[in-house]
Amino acid sequence: MKTAIDSKADYHLNVELRTTVDEDWAKAGYVQAAEQFVLAQRPALPALPAAKGTVNPLKVERKNNKVTVSNDRVSMTFDAKDAQLTAWSYKGQPILYPGKGAKYDNFRWIENEAPYTSKPYNTLDGKHQVPDFDILGSAPQVSTLQNGQKVVVTAKNEGRVSNTLTYTIHADGTVLLDASFSYNSGKLRRLGVSMGFDRKYNNLDYTAKGPQENYVDRQEGSFFGRYKTVVDSNIVNYARTQSCGNRMSLRRLDLTDNEGNGFRVETQGQVDFSILPYDDHELVDVEHWWELKAPVYNTAHFDAFQQGLGSGSCGPAETLEQYKAAKQKMPMKYSLRFTPLGGLVTGISSPTVFSETQLQISQPDSSTVLVKGNLEAYHQAEILNLQGMVLQQQPISAAQQLRFHCRFGQRYLPSPIAAH
Repeated sequence: MKTAIDSKADYHLNVELRTTVDEDWAKAGYVQAAEQFVLAQRPALPALPAAKGTVNPLKVERKNNKVTVSNDRVSMTFDAKDAQLTAWSYKGQPILYPGKGAKYDNFRWIENEAPYTSKPYNTLDGKHQVPDFDILGSAPQVSTLQNGQKVVVTAKNEGRVSNTLTYTIHADGTVLLDASFSYNSGKLRRLGVSMGFDRKYNNLDYTAKGPQENYVDRQEGSFFGRYKTVVDSNIVNYARTQSCGNRMSLRRLDLTDNEGNGFRVETQGQVDFSILPYDDHELVDVEHWWELKAPVYNTAHFDAFQQGLGSGSCGPAETLEQYKAAKQKMPMKYSLRFTPLGGLVTGISSPTVFSETQLQISQPDSSTVLVKGNLEAYHQAEILNLQGMVLQQQPISAAQQLRFHCRFGQRYLPSPIAAH
């Protein structure tokens, strides 16, 4: 039987080698080896269906050093001096944390980049720190097209990484962000933008490599697929707080609240992404995860390229040349297409699509920890001691509870249990 290939879709073949009978060390069906083969990749963004109902034209208003493009569906506000996106809402509901629109962001720090030391980031020698690149913006270029059915806002930014961000805003609420980056000089770590989104959009449904974090030189064991999780679960509990949670080859990302209201991001070109409840700068300002303050907004990175990790933590093994950001062919480009979902389209909230993800933790006896709740959004659970050491791990199925049987004293429980 032949499968008809859609040239606008991605096709992958997953092959697994499993045990056929129960063994002392594993049950029947245990995966001993797996591989994924790429059969076809879509070349471009899929077409969108025509907008339903009356679509009012967009208007451009210049006031108080701001440029606002809006109608009854969408509103986007830019700084009139440097073209920074400062506000973005659908049907009056903001998706952007104030002032946290797309902006070039070079900062990333991992311990591999400061070998043979356990010093906090802020005490490291300059050679082991990663600079923020100063980027100089300019007034936005604004063009109204098709009688207000489309407005194009272009932000040109100069600096060590010159970049151009072009927003094509459609009257139906669709926004296309075309980004281009050119490296000039300096200690480059990533080519992309960061954005701050409202914390209520905490549910992730993404199509990319996963489910665990992966990077250009750490991706062989991560298969392309569709995964569901929550933003807070993207944190990887390394011994020291640092940049983490990257996923390669993003195709589509839905970021929603518990009622299904939110937005979709679709990509064209190579895009890595991560979404964490903290900015990378916040992660290096402390030494341990429990020192972090309550998150204020979610930070998303969309990178055309992020430098590989290397293995400098266990020897003088720098990132290989082909995985260094500064060695990539310039300019690097990608496109992000944003569309509203649920009540941000209609103004009426959708039925709940993600159940509450709060977990209840109890200790029925001195050697057992019981976790109950909706575990659908998670794929792995860990129990840690107060020093952040992982004591146990368990994969999570569709069950509504899991049980840890522990051999350590009650004083270690449960500090904390983390679901990912």
